[in-house]
Amino acid sequence: MDLPFMKTDMENDYNDSINDSESLYSTSYLKTVGNNNPEFIVAMLKAFAQSIPAELVKLQTALDMKDLPQIKLVVHKIKSSAKTLLIKSLEQDIHFIEKYPEPELNEQFYVAIDNVRSVLYQVLELVGKEVG
Repeated sequence: MDLPFMKTDMENDYNDSINDSESLYSTSYLKTVGNNNPEFIVAMLKAFAQSIPAELVKLQTALDMKDLPQIKLVVHKIKSSAKTLLIKSLEQDIHFIEKYPEPELNEQFYVAIDNVRSVLYQVLELVGKEVG
């Protein structure tokens, strides 16, 4: 018996993927500041997709050199993009990296960096699909 209110597996998978992207980032802030203007939202998403890869390259270069001030600077730049897209899963890691006091980078620091990069790559992929 097929009940009209029951979702198919495909519908459940689709809704799960929507929920996954919504949990990674949100355009609600962009909708608010852009007065729900779709062109503005797409432009901001495209700007994110164009700027973040370069910041990730800068981050890797700073990591390779173990240049903590430069790492913090790049992460600080990334923070504004993360806040604009409400990427809440990065808040703690970004805060940890920005406030990191020690000259020696430890495992916890690298875990935070890896998480920032991983989440940003996932968001970039989703944004790319959204803006085509």
